[in-house]
Amino acid sequence: MMKTYDKYVSTITLILVSLQLGAQSYFNRSYPPVPSSGTGLLNAGETYYGYLTAGSQFDYDARVIFNSINEDGDLIETNSFAFPGFEPYLAREAFFPLPEHTFIMAGTAFEIPAGNTPLLNKIFTAKVEENGNVLWNKVIKQSLRFISAINGAASADGHFVFCGQTSEIDTGSSDCLLMKINAEGDLLWERAIGGSGFQSGESIARTTDGGFAIAGSSRTGTYRRIMTIKTDAEGNELWRKFIGGNYDEPEFKSVTALADGDILVSTATRNGSIGSDFDAFAARYNSSGTLLWQKRYPHEWNNSFFTKGHELPDGSIVLGGYRGMLVETDSFQTVTRVATLTRISASGNVIWDRMLYISNIGVNVFLGFIPTSDEGFLCYGSATAPTQRSWAVKTDALGCDAPGCVPVVGVSNPGGSVEGPELKAFPNPFEGQLQLVYRLPAGTKGARLQIYDSGGRRLMDAALLSGTPAGDVVWAPGSLLAGIYTAVLTVPGYAPVSMQIVGR
Repeated sequence: MMKTYDKYVSTITLILVSLQLGAQSYFNRSYPPVPSSGTGLLNAGETYYGYLTAGSQFDYDARVIFNSINEDGDLIETNSFAFPGFEPYLAREAFFPLPEHTFIMAGTAFEIPAGNTPLLNKIFTAKVEENGNVLWNKVIKQSLRFISAINGAASADGHFVFCGQTSEIDTGSSDCLLMKINAEGDLLWERAIGGSGFQSGESIARTTDGGFAIAGSSRTGTYRRIMTIKTDAEGNELWRKFIGGNYDEPEFKSVTALADGDILVSTATRNGSIGSDFDAFAARYNSSGTLLWQKRYPHEWNNSFFTKGHELPDGSIVLGGYRGMLVETDSFQTVTRVATLTRISASGNVIWDRMLYISNIGVNVFLGFIPTSDEGFLCYGSATAPTQRSWAVKTDALGCDAPGCVPVVGVSNPGGSVEGPELKAFPNPFEGQLQLVYRLPAGTKGARLQIYDSGGRRLMDAALLSGTPAGDVVWAPGSLLAGIYTAVLTVPGYAPVSMQIVGR
């Protein structure tokens, strides 16, 4: 049975979690390419000194880059390796710890064309030390036809399974490719799960029964659907489900295997006839393949994506991703891309939503994240700072990259509607933590919630999620002088709603 979570219980849980956390590490850092081409991070793991991140570098010097960073995000050491004549692409979520402080990983290397030489594709695995020094790498499969390893998961027996794509069976289409290796990088088995058109496996997770869930795409012409596959432990297909229709879906899916046996698929889905406009999207299946719910998460500037999911002990789920956001400067307006962490309940409602960036103009993308031992998250991807660089952010359990950050935005779906904005505060007077609960007219966009002190200084400025009927902001300002403050809810087209709050 699916768990349900009340908005206020979730907020109290967040507060208790934040109080229980001990010393936290925070950082928001980018790392220059080596020597000058663009890079991005695709994997990360915890080490005895901090973290090891792995990414790809392109342009004239295609290679895999490893950055050793400490708990404060300082760069300790950089290592790399390359396949001469090939461009390597790492598989995401495919960075698994082994004994003796090492990791095993996998990826794909594509031959760089030279004249009429046929392209040769390789799927490789490698073992690296905690500083990124490569101990060995092996080619586990190669073909003159297209093959790839895109994502990975550890199996119940201590081995590793990767999903990807192969066109070896039919050059006019492709199948979802599964491969299992051991800790020595030896190929144990491979499976092709096919069908008409192009099938690809883009994310894989081990389920509670020891089998696997795969999220990917199924495409025939422009008819592309979000595809979810359930297999047994040996990679044999048990069921396959589809969501979508006669429009393009993005080539980026994430699957999360949940503790109760359910499967969550997170991605984006096109929100209209314009091909570049997408809403973040999630769907939940039970272990038998019954669709329990599917939800869009629209935002004002569209182009919202989920790229990774992680279930928390209470059954809620944190989703990493990115979205478009309008940025206004003194001289121009531009739509930039900011990274996001969003926590949803088991039924798909937003509990909180966080936007993070290293520069508010440019591209800031989370391609993945890992939970850390201090109950926070290490997020990684790429950012424009000022060129495309590897980017890593260490947050706490609320997605904050600095102590006491605000806001924490929750979204509920109460019955009925309101004619104008409404605002309440609990408790009032307050000490330490304040919960501001708001309701908005249908279709509201551009709403903001702000707090001012008695001198008119703005202490908080929260952009509220567009299109949501209600929610709450938890304000945790840290040290605060006792006194009277003013909370103001502004909604375009309506008079501002303000109320006095008392801090003590």
